Amino acid sequence: MALESGNEDAAIDLVQVECVDGVMIIRMNRPETRNALTPDLRDALGVAVSAFFADADARCLVITGVGTVFCAGGDLKNFRQRQTFEAARARMRLSHQWVGQIMSGRKPVISVVNGPAVGAGLGLAMMADLVFMADDAYLQPGFTAVGLVPDYGLGMILPRLMGPMRAKAFLFNNTRITSQEALALGLAVEVHAHNVLLEAALAQARRLAKGPTQAFGLTKALIEAGYEISVADYLEREGDAQALAFTTEDHAEGVAAFQERRAPFFVGA
Repeated sequence: MALESGNEDAAIDLVQVECVDGVMIIRMNRPETRNALTPDLRDALGVAVSAFFADADARCLVITGVGTVFCAGGDLKNFRQRQTFEAARARMRLSHQWVGQIMSGRKPVISVVNGPAVGAGLGLAMMADLVFMADDAYLQPGFTAVGLVPDYGLGMILPRLMGPMRAKAFLFNNTRITSQEALALGLAVEVHAHNVLLEAALAQARRLAKGPTQAFGLTKALIEAGYEISVADYLEREGDAQALAFTTEDHAEGVAAFQERRAPFFVGA
């Protein structure tokens, strides 16, 4: 499946989308621009992400880039003319519709950082639940170099992953972080050579897609809530989530499989 640009003459497959064994893979396909987030590519990503969350058969999402770069961030060609507040705010609202889905949607998301992830590309990588990186990839904010603030959720995500002081140093100084440094800082879960990177991530994605995805989604929501509410409110929400999980088919299947000493077959319901 490919989602094409609105310009039929250009006929550019801005993103490549495929879904196999419950795993949807979205590949940004603008290697000639280092997968920079042009308005068209940004919109195509939004369509693909929304399609994933609306598809009951798609149970885990993998996002990566075509070529040797994950995503070079915003397309600076679009910034040559000074932006008005209203235009910039409207553009951010469009992105936030699908960014919010990735960050809080109740399905697991994996980013496969196959090369540099810079600026908004860094945000796109870090908003996933699990990050896999190529051994020669790197992360760099880029925002202060052009007088901007971190977007795509980075101001919320990075302090939680690496601590507020390290996050500030990373963002203020526009530091470049290698894949091995990212692994040590908790910004990635696995690092692999290019030739095995995607398959390693897909192996994880297939395991998640076969798992109790309702429970994964509820766990994701609980972790998010834990940063923002009181202990009493958190425990109340935890109780609601666990009570809901007890009612799922996957819980019943898990208990039956345990009692019958076999592997469970989860259906995500």
